[in-house]
Amino acid sequence: MSRLSGGPSGYVVGVTISVGNDLGAGAGAAMCAEASGPTAQDSRGPAARRRGIGPLAGAFAAAALAGAGLMIAGEFQTVFAVRAGGIDVSSTQAGGHHGYALIVLGLGAIFLGVVGAGTGSRAAAVALLAVGVIGAAVVLAIDLPDATESGVLSGTLAPASASPQLGLWLGLGGSALVAAAGAGLLWAGGRR
Repeated sequence: MSRLSGGPSGYVVGVTISVGNDLGAGAGAAMCAEASGPTAQDSRGPAARRRGIGPLAGAFAAAALAGAGLMIAGEFQTVFAVRAGGIDVSSTQAGGHHGYALIVLGLGAIFLGVVGAGTGSRAAAVALLAVGVIGAAVVLAIDLPDATESGVLSGTLAPASASPQLGLWLGLGGSALVAAAGAGLLWAGGRR
């Protein structure tokens, strides 16, 4: 008789072999083997379906990464330009206008998107959604009011107006994409 016992991720197998002593009828070897079946660590079990990145979670992770990339890229673009008399008189870079907040949020979105999709963590998905909402709030509360302002250009008394530029739209679009990815991961987490 032989017995093999595995750990929590293996099979337990017991083998019994008996050999008859006489060479007459019924002589020979008999063998009996049994296995206890798959354990909780089996790659075909429900735990395996919850782990890893499925196609839906992978798509939401890709959306989070793309949104984070847009947020970070937008920080190095012009957020608004001021025109007076049909001439651009000044422009402001997005990052300097709000302290490069979207770079920090974008890096957080990259981490949360990968963790949320890879582990199915509900907390990571909620945090990713929050990062997108906070990013949109930064753009809408800090950048947009200055990007749509109009008045008199100081020193010249010429009428001037600001207009939104690429940096504003990248920051806002990236934030919306990150928030949508977070919401999607929350939704996909309920379907696993």
